[in-house]
Amino acid sequence: MNLEEQLRRTLTDERRALPGWDDPVHRVRTGMVRRRRRRILSVAAAVVSTLLAAPAAILVPVAVADPAWRIEDTIPWLHRGEPTPQPSAVACTAADLGPAASALVLGRADGAEHYQVTVRNGSAQACLLIDRPEPGSQESGAAQAVPTRPEADPEAGSDDTGAVPSVLLIPGAAASAELAASTECPDAAHPTVYRDLVLTFSGERLPLPGLTLTTTCVITVSTWSADRG
Repeated sequence: MNLEEQLRRTLTDERRALPGWDDPVHRVRTGMVRRRRRRILSVAAAVVSTLLAAPAAILVPVAVADPAWRIEDTIPWLHRGEPTPQPSAVACTAADLGPAASALVLGRADGAEHYQVTVRNGSAQACLLIDRPEPGSQESGAAQAVPTRPEADPEAGSDDTGAVPSVLLIPGAAASAELAASTECPDAAHPTVYRDLVLTFSGERLPLPGLTLTTTCVITVSTWSADRG
């Protein structure tokens, strides 16, 4: 047997033949069965997980509303006149609000010149601004109080208890109040001029530069309110 015959026999030997391709229909059916089996297992796993979680959900305690809570507690105007809880902080001093306050001219309205005074807590501790600003003049060297009166509060009712309002100033926070000097008082030809103004806090003076009050009336002063900026 020559080389050509040996090669032909080797190539035609069925024992050395490559395996044939599977039937295409069989392969498609096998894939469908595999996918159907996976879908069934997924659904079964979800059902088992739900059944296992159900007892835990049933046993979770339900939070019961506080019996002391009332819907009236959420309506602020029902509690008008009640004393306002005061934060646990000491009154602000001039040292807390130093080195100076600032003033802004708001303009004329309702027969008065309006000004805004602002202070900022420059200390490391929170403090309370109580009631209203207490302006004074130290033009003559000694502190001279500027006559003031509270600004009328249109929301205050007849049952007002007179509770002293206060503003809690955290470090870096600011608060403002408004001063109004009327220009329609008697003897308007001879007004009083207040220069070198200061604000008094716990007996200490805080300079209020850049502001001069000229009036023959008592200065109207609002309460302090926290700045939102």
